[in-house]
Amino acid sequence: MENLDKQKKELDETIDAAMILAKYNNNFRHRLVRALDKFDSEIKNIATETKVQYPADLLINEPIHSDPGNVREIANKIKTYFMDYGVDVDIENCDVNAQISRYSCFIHSAKEPVKVTKAEKDLLKLLKNNSVRIVKNPKTIDVEISNKTLGTVDFGELISYKVTDLVDPLTYAVGKDMTNVYGSLTKANGIIISGGSASGKQATIRGIIDSILFRNSRDDIEIDFLNLKYSNFEIYNKAPQVIMVADTPELVTKTLDNLIERMDICFDLLSKTKMRNIEEFNDSAYGDRKMRHTIIVIDELAKLLEIDRKIEDKLIRILQVGRAVGYHLIICTGENDSISVKLNANCMDKIILKDGLDKEADKLIGLGDAFYDSASGKEHVRRRVQIAFHSQSDTQKICEYLEANSK
Repeated sequence: MENLDKQKKELDETIDAAMILAKYNNNFRHRLVRALDKFDSEIKNIATETKVQYPADLLINEPIHSDPGNVREIANKIKTYFMDYGVDVDIENCDVNAQISRYSCFIHSAKEPVKVTKAEKDLLKLLKNNSVRIVKNPKTIDVEISNKTLGTVDFGELISYKVTDLVDPLTYAVGKDMTNVYGSLTKANGIIISGGSASGKQATIRGIIDSILFRNSRDDIEIDFLNLKYSNFEIYNKAPQVIMVADTPELVTKTLDNLIERMDICFDLLSKTKMRNIEEFNDSAYGDRKMRHTIIVIDELAKLLEIDRKIEDKLIRILQVGRAVGYHLIICTGENDSISVKLNANCMDKIILKDGLDKEADKLIGLGDAFYDSASGKEHVRRRVQIAFHSQSDTQKICEYLEANSK
């Protein structure tokens, strides 16, 4: 470490001297600029070689466009509805998403509109709509209703728009509310995805995994699937980043124990090198011993817990300490499953789909309509999003490309 500090100091002194000389010598300044341009080009070439690159048209699909119906007529009905409850509002805005439209209502009256927010069924009948949700804010009320024609959000569009340009290697595309929505496993210890049949759960899982596969080589990440339905993730066997698809009770238990053992070894390595986390370690002089991010995907959690209740304690331990050494969980559950309070509290991010584990999940439409709860930022935020549509054939394209271009 002392030798490294000495080298860094000498480099800083050399750079400072070069900058001073460049101020007073035009010829040297031009040579320095050319050298820096060449260095920048070489660095970009190295980055291009080490990251997986995809043809631009690999994932782009034409989305289905939504139709909100007669916005003016709907807005007038909403205003009349509030007036009947003695609440004076103005409809300030209507934001149209793929499956819902959100009408923002500014409250003029001082009367507390408690009854209004509890009478969604009346508004449902008035609008002749199959989905209405009322959200009360400090000075506004948002009314969310399903569109006349339901649309989709294209996964390829979100990926090409931003994810490939981000420094964070574990950024993933979630979908859209009124803007593009992205999450990050680097900032979160894990994510719980819950939903029933036809909710869009499998597309959600694929979207997160493929966002990360899209940008990282097998030197950067590894993915381990723990699932008793092998067919759910068989498609990923072609991806070189996928290390294990554990599909029997014995293999699931053994794989999870091995992963925790490896996690502990990583902590020992951080302790010995006096590093705080995986990012600091990988940026240090120990680069030849680079740590990979490890993503553990748990599907059908309830069935795994039937095999061994101790699995939950192991998952909680990974959630509590694993992020420092790059261990992250993606936990998926069905509509009739349950998650313990402790497990739920320890996981920072959640995606709740139709019939998922949330009291408001029944207000969702299905087909990717979801609540995205993120506590990995500065504050806890709930957003209603349309999950980006990502078909199994899209995943097939990615995995085949990875297989064909792996070293």
